[in-house]
Amino acid sequence: MENAAKQMPESSLLTISLLIIKVHAYKATAADFESAERSIKAQAFDPQSIMGVRNLVEDVITSNRLELYGQDCLSLLSALEENSNINRISTFKRIAPYLKGNIYLAFKRFDMAFLEYKRAIPLHHEVDASLSMVAEMANAGRPVEALKLLDIAYEQYRHQDDSALIRSRENYNFEFERLRNGINGDIQALDLSKNTQRE
Repeated sequence: MENAAKQMPESSLLTISLLIIKVHAYKATAADFESAERSIKAQAFDPQSIMGVRNLVEDVITSNRLELYGQDCLSLLSALEENSNINRISTFKRIAPYLKGNIYLAFKRFDMAFLEYKRAIPLHHEVDASLSMVAEMANAGRPVEALKLLDIAYEQYRHQDDSALIRSRENYNFEFERLRNGINGDIQALDLSKNTQRE
């Protein structure tokens, strides 16, 4: 892969694929992330590379690689967001704050995860993606933040045309109500627990 990347230095897909391999093998260094950042900024960004970036983040947060590479992933995403050639690609513009939210959530930095998800939801035009972020926050034990995200998601959904929806509006209405009831139940349980501890 290193030889292929050298022979095709213009390929952002090979650059990100090489980084993924190094991370998966615990061979990546901060210099590798910095080199990938420099290379990708100078390359024509292949849409497939976006999936590569997502795979990279998923590998880091669903394994014991978070402490090793989580911060490097955040730095890479932030650097790519600042590059106008890359950030003008709508798919990357949507997914970057979502992936950063994933990493912050894995780090249990809930304030930053909330801010990134709050930024990501209006960029997505898929209700399911927005509801997924709400659920992730709720499942992390942060019902208050999840409820705020649900309100943002619902406001966006409310203004969407039926033709833009993957499922029926009745189905989504039920899903929003189900999530809201579940999250409110979690908030009540949290308040009850706090009151019991005070007593």
